[in-house]
Amino acid sequence: MIRRASRAFRAVTEGAAIFFRNHGPVYSAAIAFNMLLSAIPVLFLAFAAAGWIIGKNDLPFAQLTEILRNTFPYGARCSCRTFGT
Repeated sequence: MIRRASRAFRAVTEGAAIFFRNHGPVYSAAIAFNMLLSAIPVLFLAFAAAGWIIGKNDLPFAQLTEILRNTFPYGARCSCRTFGT
């Protein structure tokens, strides 16, 4: 019984070693990319909570309009109409 278990365990460990040797970097990159994508909604929630706590109403839109106005003058005019300013 112990020999069967050790042979099965050895087969599993060798198979896992071969799998991770051949596919490990690809799967680790995929996991890291998915973790990054999963963090984006959490960041939106954190920024929304911080904005709600701070209590400034139009501050983000005013800053965005100012950045757009300084960077892309025509785009800022279009964005101003979109944001209602």
